[in-house]
Amino acid sequence: INDLRVPELGDIETDDWEAKLESEAIVYLTEKKKNRNGDEYWTEVIVTCIEYNVEKASLSINHDISERKNAEISLVQSETKFRNLYENTPAILHSINLKGELISVSNKWLDVMGYKIDEVIGVKSYEFLTRESRRYATEVVLPDYYKNGYCFDVPYQFVSKKGFHYLIGYFEI
Repeated sequence: INDLRVPELGDIETDDWEAKLESEAIVYLTEKKKNRNGDEYWTEVIVTCIEYNVEKASLSINHDISERKNAEISLVQSETKFRNLYENTPAILHSINLKGELISVSNKWLDVMGYKIDEVIGVKSYEFLTRESRRYATEVVLPDYYKNGYCFDVPYQFVSKKGFHYLIGYFEI
């Protein structure tokens, strides 16, 4: 086994490879390399121990994963851009899961409502509504939303951490 340079793991010496291969049946690594033209590409290296002519040896398979890796990088960049747009929009936004729990809120939502992010994630969305709005949400709006996948122009009255009431027109998708 030759010494290899793997960006995600640093330098791996021959002894390290042997120890890693003895403890694991198969080792997967991802490397960024350059071809003869100097163009960068991604490769996945799969290494396993084998016996060859009664001696311990390693078998490695390399394949180009540039298309997949570039798609993953683009997806992360897109998610980051969307997350930034969502969180920093000047609108009061929140998203819920199928249990009705908040999974994300915009910074404007946090500012208006007076909460910190760790105080609201995982809390049922209707917990921030007045008694009347909560009843309307749990008995009418949310069942309809879960059944049809959308609802329009729902006037909810939210209660901030300091007890202020805000009438917010609600549009869900």
